[in-house]
Amino acid sequence: MSGSSLPTGRNPIHLSIRDDGRGFDPDAILGDGTPHLACRSLRVRSKRLNAPLKISSRPGQGTIIELTVPLTATPTAIPKTDECHQ
Repeated sequence: MSGSSLPTGRNPIHLSIRDDGRGFDPDAILGDGTPHLACRSLRVRSKRLNAPLKISSRPGQGTIIELTVPLTATPTAIPKTDECHQ
């Protein structure tokens, strides 16, 4: 089962995306200093919005991605060579 939720009318906005797929070992992907491109991209973009990002996953258990975006967030400029495009 997969799903997402995006409540409206609140500050901040909390986005939660969940799936029951293969999952992954976050320590293997996020902890070795060379994160997977998708995870790195999510982190760069959430940082631009000053939005805390939580990625929870375990092999065979699916993945949950949670992002909390303040409605007062003002994105910072994207440098021509940000982390996602190196």
